Amino acid sequence: MRELKVDHAYSSLDDLVRDPNVSAIHICTPNYVHFEQSKAALEAGKRAMCEKPLAMDTGQSHSLIELSRKLNPEGGRSLATFVITCFVKRPGPSLKNARSANRASFTAASLQDWLLYPTDWNWRLQPELGGDTRVVADIGTHWLDLLT
Repeated sequence: MRELKVDHAYSSLDDLVRDPNVSAIHICTPNYVHFEQSKAALEAGKRAMCEKPLAMDTGQSHSLIELSRKLNPEGGRSLATFVITCFVKRPGPSLKNARSANRASFTAASLQDWLLYPTDWNWRLQPELGGDTRVVADIGTHWLDLLT
């Protein structure tokens, strides 16, 4: 912990959500645990910022949204519990320029080097962990967001 300059670490999600000094949790784990972790945060009265996708399917996402609404009778305008996802690259100049392009002829590619070597592995390669075709909900959402 000293090397990382972290004051406190938790041995489990339960310990984290029970800490009264924690008011918000950023969930940046593999897709397949987003639902359970977001739900645990909400049920503990924490705000949850979850990386995309919010859950593995629309049923889970709807469940989290309903739970958040139930815990926020004022419509989320207070400092009550809520869950969100973010598009942190949205305000960047390259995306602003791309948005102004003709959407009818828009073509996109995502070039990354995280699978450069045959020995490289990432959970996104395994469908049961939220990878494979579900990567559209993880990485592809940036392209869909760009066109909206």
